[in-house]
Amino acid sequence: MLLLLRSALTALWLLMCLSPTASGAQEAVLLQADTANVAVWPWVTVLPEEGEPISIQTVMASTAQFQKPTSAYQTLGIARPPLEDQPVQFYWLHIPLRTHLSVQTPFVLHVGFPVLNLLDLYVVHQGDVEQRFLQGNLMPFSERPIAVATHAFNINLEPNSDYDIYLRVGSSGTFILPISIEKPAYFQRMQQNELLLQGVINGLCLALLVFSVGKWVLLRDSLYFKYVLLICGMEMFFLVFHGLGSQYVWDGNAWLEIHLGLIGSMVAATGSLLFSEHLLRPPQGRPHWGLSLFMLGCVVFTALLCLLYGLNIINTATGTKIASAYALIPVLVATPLAWRRWRRDGERLGLVFLANLAFYTATAVIMAQIVHGKLDANFWTLHSMQIGSLVDILVFMFMLGMRSKMSHSQLQLIEKDQQLQDSTLLTDLHTGLMLRSGFMQRLEVTLAQSHHRFLTAVYIINPELIDSSNDADWLAVQHDVLSAIGMRLKSQLRGSDTVCRWGENSFAVMAIQLRNPEQALDIGNKLLHLVVEPLQLGHYEVYLGARIGYALAPVDAHLALDLMRMADIAVYTGTQHINQIQRYAASAAA
Repeated sequence: MLLLLRSALTALWLLMCLSPTASGAQEAVLLQADTANVAVWPWVTVLPEEGEPISIQTVMASTAQFQKPTSAYQTLGIARPPLEDQPVQFYWLHIPLRTHLSVQTPFVLHVGFPVLNLLDLYVVHQGDVEQRFLQGNLMPFSERPIAVATHAFNINLEPNSDYDIYLRVGSSGTFILPISIEKPAYFQRMQQNELLLQGVINGLCLALLVFSVGKWVLLRDSLYFKYVLLICGMEMFFLVFHGLGSQYVWDGNAWLEIHLGLIGSMVAATGSLLFSEHLLRPPQGRPHWGLSLFMLGCVVFTALLCLLYGLNIINTATGTKIASAYALIPVLVATPLAWRRWRRDGERLGLVFLANLAFYTATAVIMAQIVHGKLDANFWTLHSMQIGSLVDILVFMFMLGMRSKMSHSQLQLIEKDQQLQDSTLLTDLHTGLMLRSGFMQRLEVTLAQSHHRFLTAVYIINPELIDSSNDADWLAVQHDVLSAIGMRLKSQLRGSDTVCRWGENSFAVMAIQLRNPEQALDIGNKLLHLVVEPLQLGHYEVYLGARIGYALAPVDAHLALDLMRMADIAVYTGTQHINQIQRYAASAAA
């Protein structure tokens, strides 16, 4: 039995050694009549070109020196530090082909990344160069053999033959190389799909741009200008990255093709920083002077870097590294601001911003990893940052709507409060104080406007007659006493506090923007002192006591009715004696 098991394992090991375990084990890319598309990266070998250009004859004689790339799938990362007299770096790629065809068949060799400065393609058959193509994003678009945003070459292949494809690729930035060999019909269909996708995305961005410019002009709101800055920078970058700029906008302009992508990324990052800070700024607030100075420094830094890069003082590789690091600044600045708006102020705006920021940051990290050759390049990863940016600006537009709604609600609350102040129907004729209905409306407005970092306290005061120098009973002096107490409370409290006649023999007080419960207790003691201080009414002196109950928002309750109910309960909670104050306690109320 043991001998049989050993024989079976030996046979299995031999079978694994003799059989290819993956498509990459084949010696060459196999093209058959039914082949529509094949990604050739598993068969690609690479030879860096150091110093002087290498001729095709030398390269063909040096095929053994080519090595399998050690970077991620379909990317070689950022160009090596450029030589002083050679800002564009070059790699030679070798792709072996084998055809199983019955007749001569056309194929398209497609390099699906537009931002490559030079591509020199050689199709070698039986040691002879049969076809050669020269192309790159710095050449006029009209000279391309196939008029697409990426790089494509028509190659005609003989049946049952072996070919060697040699591709010399030059770039001053990154070497992203999604190379495939496709049938012409399949290639055309994929290009149409890509154009449709880019048309939808860029059309939506253009619509948002026109809308934002109109808002900025009509409202004179600088927030919309910052949003315009963000969209413009983002569009500049993606017009270069996806090749639409050279195809439709600036055919043959090498300066724009080289520089506009990085400049656009810097402008977009600065626009995002300015927009985020303005959007997350507290209502009716201004940024801290230190933050304002920092943002001004970022604007100056962006302008200086773009100038130096535009004048070719900074090369593309260095500029790309600086821009990648600078892209983190909006994230570092906006995250604590959004967290404060969400956790401290309880606003949904902060939570939405944090979720959007996390998604956009993830897509930006994916793109950075591809650019540096550490993550596979495919359709989804190459489009990840464009999708993330589109979601980003759409969510920003949604947050602009949230901000407008909040501003509108605040204006309505302010208008309602102003109407309350101007109303004479809500005033008690005997004391001149606000009545219960007006007090409740003002309390609702105050609670809706208050920030969670401040407390709002409501007090119910029940004065009680202890003694009078003329032995008058309570009913005889009631109106005069209540009027005197009301005037005393109104004159001695803060201008932001509100006093009202709550019941026939009681008052209510609202104190706003308190820092802590201890401050609320201090105000309660002050109220008690104001009530129990003897009253001089003509020739008579009146001595009063008082019971005071109070509750705090948002600690004890969030709604005006609940808050007043709790303060009323606190007036007679437990063993409270006269001339004491009592805060609402849930256990006692139960």
